Amino acid sequence: MGLTANIFIAKTAGQGVLVSQNSTLLNGAIDDAVTTVVIDDNLYSDGNTITVDGEDILIGTAGLSNTGCTRAQNGTSAAAHSDNTLVRLKAGTTILTYTSTSAETFTAIYASGSVEAWYGIEITDSGGSAVLGYVMKSSPYQLECFYMMTGITPTSGDVIKIVVYNWYDEGLFHAVISR
Repeated sequence: MGLTANIFIAKTAGQGVLVSQNSTLLNGAIDDAVTTVVIDDNLYSDGNTITVDGEDILIGTAGLSNTGCTRAQNGTSAAAHSDNTLVRLKAGTTILTYTSTSAETFTAIYASGSVEAWYGIEITDSGGSAVLGYVMKSSPYQLECFYMMTGITPTSGDVIKIVVYNWYDEGLFHAVISR
């Protein structure tokens, strides 16, 4: 039994996408009311939105000590967070974007990298509403993630975006959408 030709709908070009660090850790616990968020690495800019656990936080003035932060953004709720909790750039770094041109059935999304990371998958309909969000994590022992797309058939104009959240200096990342 041979492989069927044209099984890939979309994939990253060449050897992948080089992504700089965009995730770090909290440097100290925070309660649900503080407006200063201290982190281990100075990665973000004024006005970036970060995600800590399930809470989105808008940064006022960025640095190791992010001040003037606005909590509970994008419909999330303010919450207490423990020291050393993962802090990631809300948007991540996009490694693959594909716009569906017809009603086509996908079978899987595969993502991998040279270092462990978190991957996000978002399918947005042509009206701009996110219809599916999923996050998966690789490990030092298995650097790839595989997500079955059973029963998901985007329509024409839907956008599939795969992002990476990397907490190492840099890594090389690759993604594939298959039929």
